[in-house]
Amino acid sequence: MYASFAYDSEHFFIVAGRTGVECHPPQGTFNGMEERLTQFFVRSDRYTDDTMHIEWNPQARVLPWPSAQTLFDKFYVAMKYFLTEPYEDDVPRKNINIYNPYQYLIGQWFSCFDYGVELHLDNEGDREGTADFFHAILETSEADERTKHPNRLNFARNMRQALDERWTPDPFKALWEQVKKEMGVA
Repeated sequence: MYASFAYDSEHFFIVAGRTGVECHPPQGTFNGMEERLTQFFVRSDRYTDDTMHIEWNPQARVLPWPSAQTLFDKFYVAMKYFLTEPYEDDVPRKNINIYNPYQYLIGQWFSCFDYGVELHLDNEGDREGTADFFHAILETSEADERTKHPNRLNFARNMRQALDERWTPDPFKALWEQVKKEMGVA
């Protein structure tokens, strides 16, 4: 029996992106190879429904998610937890993979907006959750490099830059600008 590319890629994101489970060593679930494995399993720098030909599967998906909404939601949940789950002295506990593969998918996440994904900003609880995520991005991006793990800093700084520079739907952009104003960030 062989494992399929689709199964392997999906399983990789489940295992390496798992949160709240005591299973991640400090060097990463895949010994720090998450970024390279992400590049192997994610064959596009933006969301696409394209397929590719692999010897035993001529219709293998280029990305392991069945829809832009699925990628959008999984990224959001994983990265919100990645930034907001406290560390003791910023040393990763076993319930967070500091090499979470979703941190390398900023471009793919932003491209989901082109597919009309649901932003989950319709009710106050969802708006608060997204605002908390934005607060965590801003707080982490301005943290001292001696107090935060480099992966957290890099992700937060890259997300902040992307949120400032890339197109996002108006309600999303408005909330980002509101959070920046509340925090006194230009």
